Amino acid sequence: MKILMTGHTSPIGSVLFEYLKQKHTIVGISRSTGYDLNKLEDIQRVVEQSVNYEHFINLSHVGNAQIQLLMSIHKKWSETNKTGKIITFGTLGTELSEDVLKQVGVDLNYIKQKMHLENVHRFLSVKTPFGIQPQSVLIRILNYGEKNGVRQGEPSCDTQDITRIIDTVLNEPLYISSIDIRKI
Repeated sequence: MKILMTGHTSPIGSVLFEYLKQKHTIVGISRSTGYDLNKLEDIQRVVEQSVNYEHFINLSHVGNAQIQLLMSIHKKWSETNKTGKIITFGTLGTELSEDVLKQVGVDLNYIKQKMHLENVHRFLSVKTPFGIQPQSVLIRILNYGEKNGVRQGEPSCDTQDITRIIDTVLNEPLYISSIDIRKI
């Protein structure tokens, strides 16, 4: 498989990138590779480049870039009858109460952006019920990696959980729209 990925230097992204490059051709998009996702022209460069790949992993959380990439790549792929999976990472934190989010110190603006991302994904994932189309896949995770301070001891997903989920999504022939994962 040929995969294009944003956020390949983030904690989850670096794990996925190293894992996927063992079996697939994967290219990471970041400032270190000459892209600034705060710039519209760089987002457009990613969109244009994406048509040369089978799948796109949308992990970078830079301003509204994740939302813009999801919408623009889906549009570009739809116009060219390109199939493939646009895999976007969100958070199950959007399902938690504001009190819980404040208690653990989550930035509420981050949650608002992720809620917007979820709404865009929901719209795109059912825009065309059948036929050839790009597949918008949303993976929502509750906690990744060990937590410190007041969050110490919270159950968290680890690298094996994340790689198992990405393998499932990439290799499943059915259209998986959304997956929520968490340890309990």
